Amino acid sequence: MFSAHLTSRIQQEAQSRGLLGEPRPGQEGDAAGYQDREAAYWGTELASLLATGQLTESSLHGLAWEAIGGEAGSWADPLFRGPAPMGGLKGLGDRYQDLVRIGEGASAHVFKGMDTLLQRHVAIKALKDPRGPVLVEARAQARVEHPGVCRVYEVGQGYLVMQLVEGPTLAQLAPQLEVREKLRIMRDIALGVHAAHQKGLIHLDLKLNNILMDPHEDGSFHPIVSDFGMVMGASGPSDQGCNLGTPPYTSPEQLAKDPTRLGPATDVYALGVMTYVLLAGRIPFEASDFPGLLRAMAEDPPVPLRTRVPSVDRDLASIVAKCMAKAPGARFASARDLAEELDRYLRGEPLALRGAAPGYRLAKWLRRNRKLQWMGAASLALLLAALGLFLRRLTFVSQQAEWDHHFQKIVGDLGARLDRIHRRPAHDIRGDLDEASTSLGQIEASMGGGGEAAAGPACLALGQAHFMIDPEDPQAAALLQKAWDLGYRTESARAWLTVARLAHYRGAMWSFMPGIQDPANAGRVREIRRQYLDPARAMLKGRSSADQVKLAFLVDLADAQTLDVSNIERQLQIVQAFRAQRPDDLDGQLEEAAALNLKAVLLLMPTYTKPEGGAPPDAPEADACRAKARDLLLRIQRTAPSLPKVYAALAESCLRENTMPTTATAPTLELLSRTETWLRAGLAVRRDDPTLVVLQAQCLARYLLPLRLAAGQDPGPLAEAWLKLRPDPASGPQAKVWKGLRATGATFVRCCRSLGAAPPRALVDALRSQVQEAWSRTAPSDPTTRLDLATTLLDMGEDATPLLEAVHQAPLPAEPPGQYALGRADLRVAEQQWQRGGDPAPWIQRAEAVLEGMPTPSPFRTEFARELLSTQARLIGDEATWRRLRDEVTHMQAPRRGTLDRELTWYIEFQELLARHELTSDLDPGPRLSLVQACLHQPPLNQYALSPDWLTWSATLHLLGARRAPDPGRELGQALDAVDRALVQVLPPSPTARGAAQRSRPERFPDHVAALGRIRLLKAEILVELAGRNTQPQRRAHLAREALAVIQACLAGDPLVARRLAPLAAKARQLSIPLS
Repeated sequence: MFSAHLTSRIQQEAQSRGLLGEPRPGQEGDAAGYQDREAAYWGTELASLLATGQLTESSLHGLAWEAIGGEAGSWADPLFRGPAPMGGLKGLGDRYQDLVRIGEGASAHVFKGMDTLLQRHVAIKALKDPRGPVLVEARAQARVEHPGVCRVYEVGQGYLVMQLVEGPTLAQLAPQLEVREKLRIMRDIALGVHAAHQKGLIHLDLKLNNILMDPHEDGSFHPIVSDFGMVMGASGPSDQGCNLGTPPYTSPEQLAKDPTRLGPATDVYALGVMTYVLLAGRIPFEASDFPGLLRAMAEDPPVPLRTRVPSVDRDLASIVAKCMAKAPGARFASARDLAEELDRYLRGEPLALRGAAPGYRLAKWLRRNRKLQWMGAASLALLLAALGLFLRRLTFVSQQAEWDHHFQKIVGDLGARLDRIHRRPAHDIRGDLDEASTSLGQIEASMGGGGEAAAGPACLALGQAHFMIDPEDPQAAALLQKAWDLGYRTESARAWLTVARLAHYRGAMWSFMPGIQDPANAGRVREIRRQYLDPARAMLKGRSSADQVKLAFLVDLADAQTLDVSNIERQLQIVQAFRAQRPDDLDGQLEEAAALNLKAVLLLMPTYTKPEGGAPPDAPEADACRAKARDLLLRIQRTAPSLPKVYAALAESCLRENTMPTTATAPTLELLSRTETWLRAGLAVRRDDPTLVVLQAQCLARYLLPLRLAAGQDPGPLAEAWLKLRPDPASGPQAKVWKGLRATGATFVRCCRSLGAAPPRALVDALRSQVQEAWSRTAPSDPTTRLDLATTLLDMGEDATPLLEAVHQAPLPAEPPGQYALGRADLRVAEQQWQRGGDPAPWIQRAEAVLEGMPTPSPFRTEFARELLSTQARLIGDEATWRRLRDEVTHMQAPRRGTLDRELTWYIEFQELLARHELTSDLDPGPRLSLVQACLHQPPLNQYALSPDWLTWSATLHLLGARRAPDPGRELGQALDAVDRALVQVLPPSPTARGAAQRSRPERFPDHVAALGRIRLLKAEILVELAGRNTQPQRRAHLAREALAVIQACLAGDPLVARRLAPLAAKARQLSIPLS
């Protein structure tokens, strides 16, 4: 009968489509004879349905015609909807674990599992009928030891354990393969089939879907012959009659149902049909239905391969025709003969089937008499070869030049088109950009038909086009690098390779950004510059085309911005030198405006953290820089009204002015109104621009929301505005937009809670839903995105434990920034576990494992090691941890002049932790507190006096010192004054404030919600200490009640701090009851 997979699929489709009717009564006698005849073709079950009239013959033939085009083979049922985890299978024992169902065939369910003894993945077939013919398949297949035949490892009661091949089938992979690769695969298949023939096994059901492609590390595939379910052994055909396989691969002798004629030639016929289908993409017979196909296979000669594909070589067509000869004796004598013929064809040698033609005899004679003719032949061959190579190279270079001219014209048109789009009056440019992006399709289409000569020029042009559309598109750098790797090394390719070098440079430098000024990293930074920037400059040296001038500018600017951000004059010189050459270049104008705004920031940096009131001394120069930048941006906006990034630059300028004001700066509400105006105008130009969308979300969550909450207003309208920013599913760069929206959404939620408002439910639900949806789409091999999703939940104050556990089960991030983010997330979960009364140790151990995997030296490793030590001291606090903390402080020593700010921060935090520990251990923390006090009043920290950080440290020192001070009341009063002044700077301004007084929290506190929580907690601690020391009952109760109010505000901002605050709250409640 036909293949069990084919008949099973037909029956399933008939049932799913409702094609089965009721049995016709009164036909039992005729039905029995009819059923016997049809069972030879369709099997017992389908024949029974035909005989009783439940399935019509026309329906059966229609289903069979459809099925032979989509029948999926033995590893995956066409109706199977996806893998599902399974428990243990009966009879397997404990050796095979982690079973996942991956498919279902006619005779078995197929599972993927882990062989725990040999530590390898295997395929397990759970037989539907443990006594059925599949065991015959297993025993037959197990006899064949060949790399091209699927191996059987074990046969048990009701199951088979086999080699797992996780690649596609040959039918699925075929459209991606070149002709020579298809022939190589067919040669290997023939060798595997020959190995089965040598064991006396005839497959009888060879087809493209029964060839599994095993992927190798180098990207190639090796074919594996599978599914020996219809195999015929040395004992001859089974008692079920002649196996008919799957049309159109069924041989004429199979269709004749003559088992005595079946042999190796039967499989050779199927191999010929497989080769034909691979090369032509069609079956070798003309038919419009299933009965017609069977007739054509039995009676008509195959349609010649060159009729279908005229470009096919005559020798190759001869090989295929010989395979598909009607008479078995006219085919290749064995599958190995076919393999050897294909191999000869691939090597360009004469074919055996062509016989000893005169040309062949001459070639052999020349090979036998080389000693007599080698000198002349060698000389002639060398001359001809050199001439051929020269002509070939000349032709190749000429073709490359033609393709380059063609592609560069498309790129030039694209650049001019984009420039026109941006310079038109403000309008929605998305349609224009989509239309302009068709240039990419034109290049790709031409590349496909241009062969090797078009590949290099096409990759260069595609890289240029991607860069023009989006300079941050990683595909641009990858394509430009690919053009170079393909050997396309023209002046233009050499210059544009700079873009790829810059991308690699920024990626490498990112690993060192937190400690780039640390002398310990100077050597590595120089190495990165030598590896990427120096070659980029060398490639541009001595060249002065328009593109090269622009690219040289980008290299110099990247170097200045990364390595010496404070040397703003150098950046301005680079920008202004470029603008002198290209005054109308929009990117140059934008970079000059950015440099001027940065100069204003650097001028104000030393002074804006001082107490409010009075203009910073450098304000006139900073105001002049801002005014010049603003004028430049407005000029760009008038020149290119449809350029989205100019609106982003204008909005960012307003926000920066708001966070770093001068006496000339407009009030906050006016600046924020201007910001929204620019953002609305930009989003009207391009609704899905990632920078504009994220800026608008930041404006809502970080600037407008605190002011609205401070005025006692509902945050709902701002949440609705945030929800409207969500990207259209059909729009472009969704991932980048959603990453920014998740971060700002979490900030929105935390800000509401910290200022006593309930976060809008719609926004919270939208964030949760997006995290779940993005998680389901993100592969485990992308830990960075998955970690970002887990961090969003942590920022919202929700449980991210399941997500982080899944991140740890997959390959971890390989770069220091990703490792650092993962370790920090582990520490946050440890904190959550501790706050909920759980055990933080497992998560701290995971963080320790992350630390061990981080490279040394690395600023990320240094920073994370200290965060880990701080967390261990706060959550575990065993003697070993305190000893390590003391050793670390001793190693750091007292900070000296010029010490990095972050180094000072850790020194102070560690000293504070040790001082608190010494107080609880009844030890004197005075020496430690004196060291920190001296540190606060010497450079560089004394430059930040009265900033929120500095005031918080000062308040902590006064609090801890009060417990052993001669006048504790004075110390505590100073602590309370300092913490109140810190709170003023991180809380939203009063809605009645005017001018420079009405500002958002300082830019130095980008995470003002966390800062607010820390300062409130410190204030509650000071108030409880004051209340405990106050001897006046009413005053004591008043201070305690004030402490309880602050504690309540802490809990509203972060309910998870309840455990940490519980002892403090209990003491405050006790003190709040006035004593009679």
